Amino acid sequence: MLLWGDSFAAHYYHGLAASVDPQRVNILQATRPVCMPTFDAVGQGTVVCRDFDARMQAFLRDHKPDVVILSADWLEYARPPRFAGVIDDLRIVIASLTAAGTRVVLLGPSVQFTSSLPSMLLRAHLRGVVPKAGDVVLPDIFALDTMMRTALPAGDRFAYVSVVDAVCPARQCPVTIDDGVPLSWDHAHLTAEGSVYVMQRLLPLLGLKPSDVLPGRDAVANPGVQLHTGEPRDSAAGPSDRPGMMHD
Repeated sequence: MLLWGDSFAAHYYHGLAASVDPQRVNILQATRPVCMPTFDAVGQGTVVCRDFDARMQAFLRDHKPDVVILSADWLEYARPPRFAGVIDDLRIVIASLTAAGTRVVLLGPSVQFTSSLPSMLLRAHLRGVVPKAGDVVLPDIFALDTMMRTALPAGDRFAYVSVVDAVCPARQCPVTIDDGVPLSWDHAHLTAEGSVYVMQRLLPLLGLKPSDVLPGRDAVANPGVQLHTGEPRDSAAGPSDRPGMMHD
């Protein structure tokens, strides 16, 4: 299994690795910040991304993963007027991989917030108010999810998985989980706990065999929005010094 994309793919790795049997599923991670998973290496805006995508083309010519999971900051790459170009690009990637016998799962837009989630939670705590998910979640993710799902229908060896449908029932996304841990450590990138929480809800949609999933990590009931009115854990720490936080 290959997880390919930018930092919005990397933040799923922890939850995926914690949920599958390493004796049955070998997870490869190919992620680079702000680099969309594409075969159009020449069209990438930076030398780093052009090099990364060229290396991925070479790797996938010589290797055939059973499954490739694509994820990225689609909201950024698909900003008008770039949506049609992104979809065309993804169709080329999907067609190439599926033609080689690889199953492809494309994860739709990740849950994103209007600002840094820990900072918003801390400010709400200091004001003595309970934040409402509808006030802090970026609404654009739902519209883009609908557009992408329509443009990329399921096909032979391909599945589009709506992250927001799985994680945000009735558009009510969780803000905190467990003992008040923020879902994200910034505006979108998942905490380690958030990665596990989200992946538990995505696992049933990835097409894995039951024997591939560790006991207790399969489909779980979605408890809906969990709000924590106390001070969010590690709310003042930066991404580089917070234990358990994920970034690449």
